[in-house]
Amino acid sequence: MRRVAFSDTNWSQWLARLVDSRAVFFPALVEGKVHWWRLQPAALKTAGVEPTPAFREVRAAEPVKSFFFAPAEKVATFPEKFEPGAAERRVLLGVKGCDLTALRVHDRMFLSGEFADPFYRQRRENTVVIAADCPAPIDSCFCNLVGGKPFAEEGADLTLALIDGMFLLEVLSDAGEELLQVGSDLFQPATEGLVQKRNEEREGAVRRLAEVNPKALRDDLPKALAARETGHLGLNILTGYSEAVGWNKLTTEPGLLKQRFLELIEREMRVATPEQPGLIMAKINSLQDREIISALYRASQTNVRIKLNVRGICCLVPGVPGVSDNIEVRSIVDRFLEHARVFYFANGGHEEMYLSSADWMQRNLDRRFETIFPVQSAEQRARLLHILDVFFTDNVKAWTLQSDGEYQRVRTDGPPIRAQEVFYREAVAAVRDVPARGPKYQVLKAPQD
Repeated sequence: MRRVAFSDTNWSQWLARLVDSRAVFFPALVEGKVHWWRLQPAALKTAGVEPTPAFREVRAAEPVKSFFFAPAEKVATFPEKFEPGAAERRVLLGVKGCDLTALRVHDRMFLSGEFADPFYRQRRENTVVIAADCPAPIDSCFCNLVGGKPFAEEGADLTLALIDGMFLLEVLSDAGEELLQVGSDLFQPATEGLVQKRNEEREGAVRRLAEVNPKALRDDLPKALAARETGHLGLNILTGYSEAVGWNKLTTEPGLLKQRFLELIEREMRVATPEQPGLIMAKINSLQDREIISALYRASQTNVRIKLNVRGICCLVPGVPGVSDNIEVRSIVDRFLEHARVFYFANGGHEEMYLSSADWMQRNLDRRFETIFPVQSAEQRARLLHILDVFFTDNVKAWTLQSDGEYQRVRTDGPPIRAQEVFYREAVAAVRDVPARGPKYQVLKAPQD
C-alpha cells in the first residue's frame, strides 16, 4: 500500500486544489460539537482550515448516509421519462470506521440485487471517501462490537492519520490514488518512523475499546434485549442470514407473525359460546391483509364480537349481514399522532393482551421484520384495556365505518368524551401524584465529593 505524508502548509494547498473541482466535506468543531462542514475556498488560511477540523475526534453528529439519501427528491415523472441530473463530485474527508461499517451495509443493499437504487449508485460513484483514524475512543464507542475497528482497512479510498504534525495518507483504492495525484507535487513518501507511530496509536485505540467493551456482543445482546422467557434476538435474523425458531413468547416476521395472529383469531372462535361470547379488540393504523380480513369475517359469524379502531386505511367492510354484522370499525384522528398497535382477546375468560410493531397490512406481515409479544403484567394489561375502552366510547372525534364504505360521525349521546383529552388529563394527574406517592427508587450510595 502506498503511504505519503503532507506538511500542514502543503495539506492546505492540496485541499485548495480539491475544492476547485469537488465539494469537500470534513468534520469540524462547531460550538463545541462535531458536525459535517462544507469546505469553501474562502475558508482556506495559511495556518490551515477554518472552522477547526476534528479529524481526531469521534464521529460527527450527522450520519454519513445523509450524503447518499436525500430527504426529498424527484425520482419519476409521468408520462415523460425522468432522467436524474449529474451528481456532484464530492470528497468526504474524515469518515470514521463505525460510519464505514454502516456504509458497507448500504452498499450491499443498494448497489446490487433486488433493491438496487440508481440514485444511491450515482452519488456513491461520485464520492471519494477518506477515512480518519479514531485514536481516542470514548465510553460510548462500540465499533469493535460490530466487527469494526477505530481505523479503516477497507471500505474507504484513502485513510488519514495525524502524526507529529504531519498528515499521513494511505491509498486503499484507485479512486484514492487518482485523488492523491491532484497534489502529486505536495506530498513526500511517508517514513517508516511515521508509519510505526501511527500503528502504535492504532493499537492503543484498540486496547481502549477492549477496556470499554470487555465482552463480545453475542454475550451481552440477549440479556440486554429480553428476559429468558421472552426469547433471544440474534443479529443474524436482522441481517437475513437465519430465521427465528423455538422462541417462547416473542413472535417475529418474516415467517411467523401472520400465522400467530390467525391462530389467536381462530382460538377466539373455538372458545366462544352463546353463553360466553368472544371478543376481539384491536387498535391499529391500517387494515389491508386479505387473510386477516377473511379470518375476522369468519369469527364475526361464530359468537365473536369484533371492535376495531383503525386510524387510517381499512379494507374490511363492517355491518354486512351474514358476513360482518358483528364487526364495528371506528377511526379517530385528533391532535396527537397515534401509532400504537394493541390487540385484546377475551379467550374464554382468560384475557390476553398483545402489543405489536405491525399493522394488519400485507407489507408488514409478509415483507418486514416485525414482532408481537404478550403483555405479562396484570397492571399493564388493565391499563391497556382501559385505553381501548376509552377509544370505543369517544363521541367527539370518533367516526364509524359504514357498510357502504362511508364514515359517519359518532353521535354525542350523554357527556362528551374525547379520548385524547381523557388520556392527557390522566397523564397530568399521574405526574402531579408522583410527589405524594414518592419515588420508585432508593438511593443506595451517596455521591462522592
